[in-house]
Amino acid sequence: MEVWEELGTGRGTSRFQLGPTSGAEGFDGDAPWSQDAKGEVTIQRGEEALEMARNEAYRTTLAWWYPERWPAEMRRVADEHEGERTFAVVEIAPKGGRPFALWLDEATGLPDRAVERGGLETIVTRLGDWRAVEAMAPGATTPVQVRLPFSARASTGEPEFDTVVQATAVEVNPPLADDFFAPPRQRADDFTLAGGAASVTLPFSLRNNHVYVQVALDGHRPVPMLFDSGGFNLVTPETARQLGLRSEGALQARGIGEGSEALAVTHISGVRLGGATLRDQVFYVLPLAGLADVEGVEVGGVLGFEVLHRFVVEIDYARHRLTLTLPERFDASRAGTAVPFVFVGHMPAVEGKIDGVAGRFTIDTGSRGAVALHRPFVEQHELVERYHPDIEAVTGWGVGGGVRAKVTRAAMLTLGGVEVPLPIAELVTSEKGALTDRYLAGNVGGGVLRRFRVTFDYRRERLYLAPGGDATADVFDRAGLWLTGNGNELTVEDLIPGGPAAAAGVMPGDRLLALDGVAVKRLGADAVRARLRRDPPGTHVLLRVRGGGSGRRGSGSREVEAVLRDLPPPPAPALAGASAMP
Repeated sequence: MEVWEELGTGRGTSRFQLGPTSGAEGFDGDAPWSQDAKGEVTIQRGEEALEMARNEAYRTTLAWWYPERWPAEMRRVADEHEGERTFAVVEIAPKGGRPFALWLDEATGLPDRAVERGGLETIVTRLGDWRAVEAMAPGATTPVQVRLPFSARASTGEPEFDTVVQATAVEVNPPLADDFFAPPRQRADDFTLAGGAASVTLPFSLRNNHVYVQVALDGHRPVPMLFDSGGFNLVTPETARQLGLRSEGALQARGIGEGSEALAVTHISGVRLGGATLRDQVFYVLPLAGLADVEGVEVGGVLGFEVLHRFVVEIDYARHRLTLTLPERFDASRAGTAVPFVFVGHMPAVEGKIDGVAGRFTIDTGSRGAVALHRPFVEQHELVERYHPDIEAVTGWGVGGGVRAKVTRAAMLTLGGVEVPLPIAELVTSEKGALTDRYLAGNVGGGVLRRFRVTFDYRRERLYLAPGGDATADVFDRAGLWLTGNGNELTVEDLIPGGPAAAAGVMPGDRLLALDGVAVKRLGADAVRARLRRDPPGTHVLLRVRGGGSGRRGSGSREVEAVLRDLPPPPAPALAGASAMP
C-alpha cells in the first residue's frame, strides 16, 4: 500500500494491492472517491462518507496542534485509565465532520487513539510507533522535525477483522502534480456486447421480489445469480469450489443480519450474462448461509455494483426482462421520471419521504420487501407510536442472518418526484446490521420497485422510474409464516402470533409437507410461498404439517385449515383509491 497525505489541507490518496485485486481511494478536499481494479471511479457524496473524510482530513492535518488548518469545536471530557497509563480525552467536532474522541497519552502528550461512531458501529483507531521525521519546508534552508505515527490499527470490535497498517518508509515534501489528489479519469474497458450492439436484453425469473439471472462463469454451465443493486459481485464457496477458484484474504462483510461473515477475494476470467461479456473480473467469495433455503432456489452468487457501473441497466418487472445498454448509447427520453441519487458506499440512495418524514433511502433490488425503515430513524421520529403496528416478524434474510421488524402500512412513500402509495413499511427492531445505519432513513426493495420499469444509470447517478409494473399495493403476508427449505419440506422458522397459520394450530419448527393435498416437493417452495402470500383474503388452505422437535405434538403429520387474511390489515377506503404515478 502507498499512502500520500497533504498535512496542510488534509487531502489524501492511497493505492493498494490485495491478492488478486487492487484499487485506490482518496479525498480531494471536496468529496471522497474510490477506484476499482479496472479503473471505475465512484464519488461518495453520502453524508456519512463526507463526514468521515473530513474527520480523517482533520486528523491528517494534525489540527489539534495546528487549529488554523481545520476548524473544530473541542471540549475536555473525563480522563481514561488503562493499566498504568492515563489518557486525557478530548471530544472534537471538526467543521463539516462528526464528533470523535481523541485519547492523549499524558506521559508523552501524543495521540494514542481516535474513537469515532459511524453509521453502524464504533471505530477505534490506535496510533503507535511515533517517530521523528526530518522534513524541509518549502523555501526553508534548514530541516525541521515532524513526528508521525508509523503504525495504526482500526477495529470495529471484532479483532479478526482489524485493519493494521505499518509504515515502512516515509517521504516528505516530494514534488506532486496539481491534480494528484483528484479522482482519476480512467474508465474500465473490460466489457463487450455481442455483435457490437448498443444494448442486449435477457430474461430473468422473479422470486420473492428478487431478480435472478443465468450467468456463465469461466465457460461453465450457467448458474442462477441474484441481481442486486445493493451488492458486489460474489460467488458462494460452493460455486468457487465447482469452478476450481483460488481465493485469498479474510475481510469483514456485513449485510442486513446482525452477524458478520469472512469475505475472501478471487478472480474470474470470463462472465457471460446473455449477450454481455465481462473479462478478468474480481469476485468476492462469501457464504450466503440459508439464502437458498429461504429462496427455494440454488443461488450461485450475486451480480451487483460492478455490472451496474459498466452498463445502464433496465429492469422490466412486468415482462421479466433485463436490458443492459452501453452508457454512451443510452437514451433517457423514454426511461421515465429521473430521480437523482448519491452513492452510499456502493449503493444508490435517493432523497425521499415516508408519510411526510424526510430522509435518504437506498434502492436495493436485493431486498424482497417494500420499504424497511432503519431503527435509528424509527426511534428518532417515534414511528412505532405513530403507526401502532401489531405485527412483529422476521422480514428479511441476507448476509449475517435474518432481520426482524414491526410491520405496518404507510400512506405514501415519495422518491424524488415519484409517489408510491400504500407501501408495506417494516419498522426495523434488529440492533445490528445494515438496517441500523443512523445516516439513512430506510431501504427500498422489490416490493416497491416491482410496481415500475426501473432503470439504473450509475455513471450519471440517476434512477428512472416508469409505469409498467404491478401497480397494485404490495402484500406482506396472508398466512403469517416465515418458511425455509428443508429437503422436500418447508420449515416454519417464524410464526406471527394470532396470524392465520398460528390460529389454525401451526407451531414454530413445524414442517410443511403439503398444501391443499399437493406435496411441497411437487409444488416447489416458490409456488407455496406465492400462494400463501398472494391468494385472496378469505381463501381456505389445507396445510399438512409435522411436528419439528421434542416435546411437540409428536412426529406424526396432521392437517390444519387456515383462512388467509391481509397482514397487516388492508388500508382505509380513503387511501385505497390512490395510484402509483411517476
